Amino acid sequence: MALKAYLDIDPVIDAWCAKHRLKLFDAFGGEPRRFVYTSGTVDCFQISIEPPEMYGAERAVQVNLWAIETEDDAEIHHGWLVPIRSLGSTLEVALATAEMLKKRPLVPRS
Repeated sequence: MALKAYLDIDPVIDAWCAKHRLKLFDAFGGEPRRFVYTSGTVDCFQISIEPPEMYGAERAVQVNLWAIETEDDAEIHHGWLVPIRSLGSTLEVALATAEMLKKRPLVPRS
């Protein structure tokens, strides 16, 4: 089952990565995973895609945006749970959100 986890959504993920020239990581700890990193001069964010699961009557995908490294040590997480048919547009939103966050005003360190 693990090898088939992303079968239905890999074409969408692959096309999105190609469009934005993102390197796709497809495993972590020996398990199938899907994630990319997007970096600015200092800030680095990860966009991860969980395998589809049943939510109610349809299959949905969880997309997460995580701050990995930020100049102001901000802890940032955004998540979207969307039907499979909305994955492509949600990946675009996640990437645009990461780009916006790279330009945010910094919070002074305390």
